[in-house]
Amino acid sequence: MKKFTPAKLTSLLLACTLLVFSGLPNGSLRMSAAESDVTVQSYEDQLAELSRKKEAALAQLDDVRNNRDTQISEAYALDEIIRLNTQQKNLVQVQLDSINQQIAEKTALIEETSAKIAEQEQAFLDRMTAHYMEQEVDWIELIFGSASLLEFLTHVDSVNAILRYDREIIEELETNKAILEAEQKALDDALELQKSRVADYENTIRETQAAYDAKLDYIESLRSDEAAWLAEYSRNRALEDELNTELEEYLAELARKEAEKAYVGGEGGWPLEYGVYFKITSEQGWRDLYGVWDNHYGIDIAVPCGTPVRAYNSGTVVRSEKHWSYGEYITIDHGGGVTTLYAHMSERLYSVGDYVEAGTVIGYVGLTGNTYGYHLHFETREYGAVVNPRNYLVFPTEYQYY
Repeated sequence: MKKFTPAKLTSLLLACTLLVFSGLPNGSLRMSAAESDVTVQSYEDQLAELSRKKEAALAQLDDVRNNRDTQISEAYALDEIIRLNTQQKNLVQVQLDSINQQIAEKTALIEETSAKIAEQEQAFLDRMTAHYMEQEVDWIELIFGSASLLEFLTHVDSVNAILRYDREIIEELETNKAILEAEQKALDDALELQKSRVADYENTIRETQAAYDAKLDYIESLRSDEAAWLAEYSRNRALEDELNTELEEYLAELARKEAEKAYVGGEGGWPLEYGVYFKITSEQGWRDLYGVWDNHYGIDIAVPCGTPVRAYNSGTVVRSEKHWSYGEYITIDHGGGVTTLYAHMSERLYSVGDYVEAGTVIGYVGLTGNTYGYHLHFETREYGAVVNPRNYLVFPTEYQYY
């Protein structure tokens, strides 16, 4: 059988410890046996690929979300443009309605003034005809020989004094009509301008609304992309978690097997001073203790009082205290999920956090706790579960039992 020195055993235990804590993807801590294991390499390759896919999905997700936020901001801006242009178009429409009303009013006034002019001119002609009949003046020739009524009036200065009132009224009416027509022309121009402005606003609103609708469609497509990439990331993460769990279980099994190789049949692996007589007084498991069935977690090794208790192997002290049943006891973590417990000692020489080498004296056999005589109660656990210490103990066969 192959022999292991305490130093080699310590190295193997440390390697097992590193193995258990290297279950994360891309972990750099791997024990040598695992490094050459095809299954471990397959898991690592799959985890590396899933990690790459996760990072790619996250990158795409960030891009989609950033783009979506940008598009939403632009959509808000377009919506604000639509709102402002609609307000301005409505204001221009109000002005347009007012101008139409003013034009209608001007048209009515022009028609009314034209009617008054026609009425006044008819009255003027009637009076001229009556005057002609009285004065026997050839007014007809004067009328038809003149280019206009005003020219006629100019030519017939002799009758202006008589007809001045009529002429002034006609001139005033003509002036008012011209003013009204000019005002109407200005209103017509303003009306066309307002119509053009309304058309411009409507065109702007229509184009902006089209851009806004297209933006909303694009945002909706980005939301779909976001959901897709999030699902892709979650899927790969779930697969990664699943593979990590499988890898941790596989590595734990490797660690357990390596621990067994390190502990079973190797040098050391004995918790007492070599050269003393001993006797196994109680095995691990169920036993009849004073007429009561009791589940005994360890092996009781009877030895003389004061016998040095030694560390089964190197490791770190994780418990060092007094217990009602164990008495003064120490628990050592050897790595790889393996811990050993030493109970009923008369005193403890090390505290929690201390590192001890294999064979280090950590205390002395005593009668503390619930005990029936001088002995060492020795326990072993794998990942917290009680196991038979005989799987680990290497009995010093060259010495006699007593």
